[in-house]
Amino acid sequence: MKKIRLSVLTAMGLVAASLVTLLSPPAQAQEVYLVNLTAEWCPNCKILDPRINEAATRFNDGSIERVELDFTNGDTMAQAYEQVNGTFLAGVFADYAGLTGLGVLVSADSGEKIDCVNRTMTSDAIEMQIVAAREIVRTTPIGKRETGSIFCPPANKRVQAAQ
Repeated sequence: MKKIRLSVLTAMGLVAASLVTLLSPPAQAQEVYLVNLTAEWCPNCKILDPRINEAATRFNDGSIERVELDFTNGDTMAQAYEQVNGTFLAGVFADYAGLTGLGVLVSADSGEKIDCVNRTMTSDAIEMQIVAAREIVRTTPIGKRETGSIFCPPANKRVQAAQ
């Protein structure tokens, strides 16, 4: 009889563990890149970078990845290019090479530019932009996510033409 009780208790424990696993929210897959275009000499970056850092720390679920592209000088710009070459983020590099004081929100699955953040925004406003970008990735089909946001400057046509 003790063996049967032990088996029943073991089975109940396994069922309970399975239910906990099923009911626990899954870890979020990465959905959005927050690409920070920065440079040591950039006065706007000195305002924006800490705000981006603060906003990014509020997303501990893995849905956001922060990427820094440093355009301080030719060497760091070459390193930034190598960092994104062959990825979706190469498009951000081509669009904004050399531009600083800007954060670009990009969908992780398609590379679509969703929105931008700049020094005029508080960390709370940046957080809201990230939340909105995540929602766009979750609810909008690939190919229809680029918002044409007024916060995103026009693409650098000279760099794009050189590709």
